[in-house]
Amino acid sequence: MPHPAYEGLKGQAYGTLASVASCDHAKAQSMGYANGWQLLMDKHDGNEMALFCSALPKALSEAQCRTLLDGLAKEFAGCESWGQFVEASCEHPHWKPSQGPAPRRTA
Repeated sequence: MPHPAYEGLKGQAYGTLASVASCDHAKAQSMGYANGWQLLMDKHDGNEMALFCSALPKALSEAQCRTLLDGLAKEFAGCESWGQFVEASCEHPHWKPSQGPAPRRTA
């Protein structure tokens, strides 16, 4: 279950998503995504994610950023935390969360 503030934080950060990362909902939907958040998560290996994460602290406090990023990782990638999402993204740079969970790590 997401943090109670998660949906509100997505609303607060939407301007950053749309303007800085160029992942507004209309653009995302025209590309077949449910919304801009899903597009952003699929573009974890591109400039969009880097720009979004760099600009986010200007819009939200550190605790709010952590709550938002953890929530995005859970909602769109099925990861328990942002850290787990980053780890999966590094291990599988071409993985698109919208197409299913990251391949399991092989030891």
